[in-house]
Amino acid sequence: MNETKLQIMKVAFKLFLQKGFKEVTMNEILENSGLSRGTFYYYFKSKEQVYADVIELFCVTMPTTAQKAINDSSLYVFYHDYLTNASQTYALLSRTVKDSDMHIFNFFTLSLDAMKRLPGHKEKLKFINKEILKIWIRVIHSARENGEISTVMTDEQIAFFFKFSMDGMGMKSELEGISSVESDKELIAFWDNFYEQIRTGNK
Repeated sequence: MNETKLQIMKVAFKLFLQKGFKEVTMNEILENSGLSRGTFYYYFKSKEQVYADVIELFCVTMPTTAQKAINDSSLYVFYHDYLTNASQTYALLSRTVKDSDMHIFNFFTLSLDAMKRLPGHKEKLKFINKEILKIWIRVIHSARENGEISTVMTDEQIAFFFKFSMDGMGMKSELEGISSVESDKELIAFWDNFYEQIRTGNK
C-alpha cells in the first residue's frame, strides 16, 4: 500500500478509536495527517471512504493475518501459539496508532459500529469467525483422534470454550484495568487448567 495513504489511515484509525466515526471530521483527519489538502484529497474524497478502508485494514485484514506460523501438531502447542500470535497482532495494532495503552474495548466498539455503518461488514466478520472455529475444530478433532485428549465434550464445544473464553478475557482485562501481559498470563493458565482436564494422560 502507498505510504502516504497508509499514513492517513493510521491517523484516522487512532481518531476513530478515540472518538468514534460520528465525532471525527475530515478536517480533523487532514490536520492530524500533516499533509496538504490536495495530497489528502487525492487519496480520500470523504470520511466514509476513509472509514471503510480503515475498518477493512485494521479490523479485518490485520487481526486475521498471522504474525507467524501457528504450529498445529498438537492442541497444546496450537493454543499456546494461537495466543502468542493474537498478542503480537494486538501489539502491532498498538504500535500502528503509537499508543501502548490502546484499549481493546475501543477496538471492539469500532468494529461493532462498523456492522451498522458498512454493508457486508457483519457478514464478513461472521464468515471469518466461522473459519477460525473450523480451524480450532480441526485441531481438536486431530488431538482426539491421536489420543492427546479424551472427553465427553464435542469438538465444537471445546472450540467454543477456547475461542470465546479468549474474547471474554479481553473484556475482563479492559474492565479491571489489567495489562495485556497479565491478561495473557491469566488466560494461558486458564487454558492450561482446562487442557489438563481433557488430556488423555490425566485420566
